[in-house]
Order: sequence, then C-alpha cells, then structure tokens
Amino acid sequence: MLTEQPASFSGDYQKVSLVFAGKTDAAAVAVAEGEILAVWGIWTGGQGEAVYTYRLFLRSGAATGVAPNAVNWDAPEGFAEVTGIRSFANDPASVSLSAGDLIADLTAVVRVSAQPFDDVNLRALTDGATVTVTLAAEGRIGIGHDGDRLDVRGANAGSTLQIVTTGSLYDIAAGSAAATATGWLSLVADGGIGSSDSPFRVALGGATSLILQSGGDAHVAQTGSATLTVEKALAGGNLSISSGQDMVIGGLTAAGTVTLTAGGDLTDQFADDADAAVNIDAGALVLDIGGDVGAAGNAIEIDLTGGISGRVGGDLTLVDFGLFDLGGDLAVTGNASIEARNSIFGAGGATLSAADLVLTSLSGDIGRAAQSLDILTSGKLIAQAVTRVFLSSEGGAEIDRITAATTVVLGFAGALRDGRSAGDRTAARANITTTDLRVTSGDFGAADAALATDVETLGFDVTGGLWLAEADALQLTVASTATGSARIVTGGDLTLTQALSVTTGGAGERLSLHSGGALALSADVSLAAGDLSLEAAGAVTLTGATIASRSGALSLDAASLTVTGPGAALTASDTATLTTATTVSFGSDTALTAGSIAIDTTTLTVTEAGLSATTGGLGITADTVLVTGSGAALSALGTASITAETSVEFTEDTSLTAASIEIDTTDLTVTVADLSATSGDFAITTDTVLVTGSGASLAASGAASITADTSVAFTEDTSLTAASIAIDTLALTVTVADLSATSGAFAITADTVLVTGPGAKLSASGAASITAETSVTFTEGTSLTAARITIDTTALTVTKADLSATSGAFTITADTVLVTGSGSSLSASGAASITAETSAQFTDGASLTAAHVAIDTSALTVTKAELQALSGGFAVRARSLDLTGVGARMAASGAMTLDLADSALFGLGATTRAQSLAITLDTALFAGDLAGGVLTLDGRWISDSHISLQSGGEADVIRLTPEEITGDVAVRLGRRRGSLRAHRAERPAGERGLTSWTARAGPTSSSSTAARRRSRIS
Repeated sequence: MLTEQPASFSGDYQKVSLVFAGKTDAAAVAVAEGEILAVWGIWTGGQGEAVYTYRLFLRSGAATGVAPNAVNWDAPEGFAEVTGIRSFANDPASVSLSAGDLIADLTAVVRVSAQPFDDVNLRALTDGATVTVTLAAEGRIGIGHDGDRLDVRGANAGSTLQIVTTGSLYDIAAGSAAATATGWLSLVADGGIGSSDSPFRVALGGATSLILQSGGDAHVAQTGSATLTVEKALAGGNLSISSGQDMVIGGLTAAGTVTLTAGGDLTDQFADDADAAVNIDAGALVLDIGGDVGAAGNAIEIDLTGGISGRVGGDLTLVDFGLFDLGGDLAVTGNASIEARNSIFGAGGATLSAADLVLTSLSGDIGRAAQSLDILTSGKLIAQAVTRVFLSSEGGAEIDRITAATTVVLGFAGALRDGRSAGDRTAARANITTTDLRVTSGDFGAADAALATDVETLGFDVTGGLWLAEADALQLTVASTATGSARIVTGGDLTLTQALSVTTGGAGERLSLHSGGALALSADVSLAAGDLSLEAAGAVTLTGATIASRSGALSLDAASLTVTGPGAALTASDTATLTTATTVSFGSDTALTAGSIAIDTTTLTVTEAGLSATTGGLGITADTVLVTGSGAALSALGTASITAETSVEFTEDTSLTAASIEIDTTDLTVTVADLSATSGDFAITTDTVLVTGSGASLAASGAASITADTSVAFTEDTSLTAASIAIDTLALTVTVADLSATSGAFAITADTVLVTGPGAKLSASGAASITAETSVTFTEGTSLTAARITIDTTALTVTKADLSATSGAFTITADTVLVTGSGSSLSASGAASITAETSAQFTDGASLTAAHVAIDTSALTVTKAELQALSGGFAVRARSLDLTGVGARMAASGAMTLDLADSALFGLGATTRAQSLAITLDTALFAGDLAGGVLTLDGRWISDSHISLQSGGEADVIRLTPEEITGDVAVRLGRRRGSLRAHRAERPAGERGLTSWTARAGPTSSSSTAARRRSRIS
C-alpha cells in the first residue's frame, strides 16, 4: 500500500528509463531490457481518427537495436505495450501496488504531446454587436469569435465541434438543439454560456464528450436520448448541466454552484476510486438525479466550499475530498454512501434522507455539537468518524455501526434497532463504538436484539425501552430515563454516578442492570412499574442512593452487596430478593424496604440499618447473620425466617419484629436486643442460644419454641414472653431473667436446667413441664409459677426459690429432690406428687404446700421444713423417713399415711398433725430390704391425731417418745399378720415422754389418752 509519491531509486522502487523515437524513423534505436520505448507518430484515436501521440512499449527481451519504421507495433516482438500506469492525483488517497507495477512520477514532465488544430475566426463589424452563426459540416468544425456575444442558430458537425468566444455564448436555435457533434464538443466562452432560463442545448451521441469553459455562468442541456458525457467543465460562476438520460462526468469546476440534472444515472467517467480525481470542484452542488449517483467502486468525487442538496432517485455514492456540508435537504430514494476526507456537517433545517445510509469521515467529525447532522433513513445506518458523531432524525434507524474516538450523540424521534446482519452480531462487532455515548430516541434496541456498544460513558433519554449490551466497562454519567423496559448488560464493571429512571412502566416491563464485573451505584435508580433486577459477576455497592421498584419486585444476584452512606436504600412494593456468593452488608442509616424480602448469602451484616418487609415475610439464608448498632432493625408483617449455618447475632439496641419468627442456626446470640413475634409463633432451632444484656428479650403472641442441641442461656434482666413456651436443649440457664408463657403451657426438655439469680423467673398461665436428664436447679430468689407443674429429672434442687402450681397439681419425678433454705417453697392448689428414686429432702425453712401431698422415695428427709396437705391427705412411701429439727412439720387436713420399709425418725422438735396418722413399717415394701426396721417418734408434740403403728417384721422396733401429746390422740400398735406384743421399758431418770414399746409376736396392744387441754406426759 503506497501512501505518498516514492523518491527515485528509494526502497523497493526503481526508476524506469525512457527511450524516445519517431514511428517513421529508419535509424536504429538501442533499447535495453526493462527500458520503455516511447514511439511518437500518427496513431488511430478512440474515435477512429488519426492523431499524433505517444505509445509506450516495455522491452522484455535482451538489449537490441530497433528501427521503428520496420516494426509492426500492433504485435511487436520482444516488446509489451504499457497501458496501465498508476499515479497519484493532486490530493490522493492510498494506491495499492503489486510487484512489477508501474507508477508515474508526476513531479517531472519529460515530453508533451499536442495535436494542432486550425479554426475559423469571427469578429463583428461593429464593436459590441452580436454575431449569429449557423454552422454545418460533415467533418470537424472549429470557430473562434472575438466579441461580446455569439448566438448559435445551429452548429452541426459530422465530427468534432469547437466553439470559442471572447464574449458570451447563447442558444437561439429553433430546433431541439443548438449544437451536435461526434467525438467531442468543446464550448469556450470568456463570458457565460446559455442562461438559467435558456440553457445552451446540445444533442450528443453516447460516444461524444462535452468540454466546457466559461468565464461566467454556464448552463447546458442535453436534449438527445443518448448518455451525456461531460469530460471537462470549467465555470467562473455557476454551472448547470442537465440531461433527460444518464450523465457521465469527468471533471467539473465552478466558482459558484454546480447544478446537475439527469433523468438517469450520474456516473464517474473514470473508474478511478483507487487513484481518484475530483469530479466536481465547486462552491456548492445541487443534484436532481432520477437514477444513481456514482456506484460502488466508482464514486463521484467532489470538493466543495459550500453545501450540497437535491434529490437522487436511486443510490448515492459520493466521496468528498474536503469537508462535506449538507446545505439543504438531500433526498436519496435508494441507499447513500458519503465519504469525506474531512468532516461531514449539515446546516440547520437540512435533512439527508436515504434507505441505507453510510457516512464516513476520514479525519474529522460527523455533525457538530451545536448543529447535528439531520438524517432520515428507512434502512441501515453506518456512521464512522475519527473524533465525534452528532446525528439527529425525526425517525429511527437500524444501526449497523457507528464509530468515533471520543463522542457519539444521537437524537432520534423514532426507534434505534440493531441493523447488523446475523453473522456480524458478535461481541467483537459493536453497533456503537466510542468513548462517550449520548442517546435520545424511541426504543433503543429490542428485547430480543440489544444494541451492542463498546463505549466508556453513557447517558440516555428514550421514550420507549432500552436494551444495551456493552462489551466491557460502562459508566452512566448523565441522568437517564426510559419509558419502557430497560436492560443494560456489560462485559466489565458498570458504574452509575447519575440517576436512572424508568418512568412509565407497564405490565411485564423490567429494569435490569447486569454487570460482567462490579456494579457501583452512587445515584438513584427507579422503576415506576414492573420488576427491577441487578446482576453482577463481582461486587454490588450502593452508596448514598436509592434503588426503587415502585410497583414490582426487586432482585439482586452478585458476588456481594454493600450498602453504605446516609439514606442509601433498596425498596420494592413486591418481593425483594438478594442473592450473593459472599456478603450482604447494610451500613449506618441505610435500608431495605419491600413487600417481602428474601436474602441468600454467606454473611449478612446489618449495622444501624433497617430491613422491613411491609406486606409479607422476611427470609434470610446465610452462614452468619449479624445485626448490630443502635437502631438496627429487621421487621416483617408476615413471618421472619432466618437460617444461618454458623451464627445469628443481635447486639445492643437492635430488634427483629415480625408476625412470627423462625430462626435456624448453630449459635444465636441476643445482646440487649428485642426479638418479637407480634401475632404468631417464635421458633428457634440452634446449637446454642444466648440472650444477654439488660433488656434483651424474646417475645411471641403465639408459641415460643427453642430447640438447642447444646445450651440455652438467659442472663441478667433478659426475658422470653410468649403465649406458650417449649425449650428443648442440653443445658438451660436462666440467670436473673424472666421466661413467661402468658396464656398457655411452658415445656422444658433438657439435660440440665439452672434458674439462678434473684428475680429469675419461669411462669406459665397453663402447665409448666420440665424434663431434665441430669438436673433441675432453682437458686435463691428464683421462681417457677404455673397452673400445673411437672418436673422430671435426675436431681431437683430448689434453694430459697418458689415453685408454685397456682391452679392444679405439682408433679415431680426425680432421682433426688432437694428443697432447701428459708423461703424455698413448693406449692400447688391441687395435689403435689413427688417421686424420687433416691431421696427427697426439705431443709432449713423450706416448705411444701398442696391440697394433697404424695411422696414416693427411698429416703425422705424433712429438716426444719414444713410439708402440708391443706385440704386432703398426705401419703408417703419410703424406705426411711427422717423428720427432725425444730420447726420440722408434716401436716394434713385429712389422713396421713406413712409406708416405710427400713426406719423412721421423728426427731425432737418435729411435729406431725393429721386427722389420722397411719405408719406402716414393712421391710417388704422395697425389694432387698432387711428385716428389723426401727420406728422412732421423738417429736416435740403429737396433737389431734389418730396414730396407727404397724410393723411388718418380728425384729422391728417401734419407739414413741414425743415431748407432748395434745388434743385427741389415739395410738394403736399392731401387726398386719399375726399378733403384736408390746411391753414397757424403763426410761432413765429425768427423761420425759411416753414409754417405748418393742413389738414382738403376741396379741395386739393399745394405749390411749384423751385430754381437753394440753398436758405434759412424764
């Protein structure tokens, strides 16, 4: 590819030597191999006439001497005629060459060939007078006129015709034409030729060329039916040429406007696109062409100082050697291709219209910022500029490609569609390539055929939808709007620094941003109706802006989401779905508000932010969830469901509020936070639960269910409140906390239960059930209050605590029961039932109060404690009974039945009181017991009781040594089987009390004392 004239003997180029000779020379001329012999002589011309000129012949054989007059130059031996010499024009484009091609050096003139021609000279007798001529010849005509005006009544030549005047040349012929010729017609006038209303008419055959030269305006019209060929035309003013048929032009030059009118095509006389010369060099150009202008591979070349306008009935192919300026409307019925070596501009109000339109600026812009190029195309659009493109239209376009280095601005009233062929629709072949793209249009692209771009920045205002696919990164740097669906897809990062809105969406419409890298949003994005979708292969960051789907759903799918900056928010009237591979983070003073919310991520962090599902549920699936910072809140009108593989944590002054709540995680930590199910249930499934910090609370208007594989802990000043409560864990710890089932049952299943710290409280308006594999412990100042209480454990310890069944029974099943310390109390408005495999102990001021009491244990110890059956009986079944210490008391308003296997000790200071007291000592009560039990009644007093003592074995010992007997007391001693023999034993001096009896085989004995007042027995 050659782009400039080569220097002689430089690089790959070698000068070719010329040898000159005459055709009739007899003398031999020496010609070396590779030299060119230029032969001068009379040769037959293109019209069959003999003319003087040069013919060139390249020597292909060895060096030789040649006598030119002896050679048949139509078939020369050892020579090849040279006809295709390439050259550069005055303002050339590139020239493609192959090895061996010849290129002319236009900088040096070697010889000039001229054809002499004689004409007839005319002059008027009077200066200024008009000369009128009528000319006719079978051959050539040539006249010269010296005067102001030459009128041609008729000039008809059988061969060439030349008319030259120093004045103006006019057509006054009565026929259809003023001049006819064959070969060529030359009209030369120092003044004008014809006039605008009366052009100079010619009738030329298809093989005849017209040559014009005018010092002023020139107006010529072809009236014949043949193609008009204008080989050369030069006008000092305007130039107008018309033909009803095709027109072929060589070079037209005018200081003013060139107007060309043809009923057919307008074509270039020379197929010289590879080395083009200018066809029209003028101030302006007006076209009225019925057919094509130029052709692919043979464009019309122009160089105008002004504008172009007009009409083309077919296709238009133009090359402008300078700046292309659309001076007025240019309407092309077919396709148009315009190439300018400089810029392509258009005047205000001027429109370029075509079917397919190709615009190419080789070194400038298309349109101006202040005045875009206005076009109207019904087909494909191609616009290529070095720097910038500014296009406008009252219609739309099918964009094949638009390219510019820095800027493309499109202002179209109609839709812009993808005009690429199917094979060109690839990522490497964008519709629009530039740095900054600004669009105003109807639709931009289509749902099934997005417009492909390769740009850096974007701004748009479309009255329809927008579908754009960007090859790499993209920034939205101008506030942009669409009235229909909008979808932007990028191969790289997508950044919005200015607002984006879809203002009047309809059913099924969407706003979708899809980034192949990161998605950074620092300006508002809003959709009036429809669904809004954000997708990114990388991170999504929202900084200080609002993403709003005002009447539809919002979805996000990305590597991560970070929402920061005061006021940053995601909103949707319908569902908001956030899905990320790693993290979702809401920073201080940010929000997510939607009808319902679904979040699926690895780590969710909500810091001083609000997530609110206003009409539906809140669903979170993550590995970890952290809600932290004062005021951070999750809320839902429906169910809030959190599933976290590792942990869920609510820190100080945070909250979760929903109709119902479900949390499934490994570790749940609630620190000075409020979690409330306002109208439904609260369900927690986890490994550990820790509710800690003053004011931390879990609440439900329905049931609260906690299932924790390892532990549940409520620390100081925390609470759990629900209609009913069910806790299933390994270890439950309630430390100075309040757990309350306000209208239903409280059920605990655990390995250990510890309620500790003053004020720690469990309560239920219904039944309370505690099942603990290892232990249940209530420490000082704690309580359990319920309508009914059931405890099933290995070890129950109640230390200075209050356990109360307010309207029903109290049932304890354990291995050991220890109720100890002043204020320790078990109470039931109904029956109290204690089954303790090993022992039941009430010590140091503890109490048991119930309507009925039943205790079944191996060892019952009541030390300085009080056990009362307030309205019914008191039944004990035990291996041993130890009732000791001052204040120790067992009482029943009904009968008291003590079934003992090994021993019973009623110590000094202990008290029993019952309507009747039946004590049975029977070693057969428990398997494996040995015979020989001991029954000792050594209390402070026995009052108002009917005491029946029965022994089950002959080795049993019964001692009855109370300090006092008061009221109506009846004592019966006997055996269940056989007879009982009792005999008196002596007491040491100074001891008081009843004599003891030792039961032996024999008749039943009895002793009774009745007294109306307390009496001392000694």
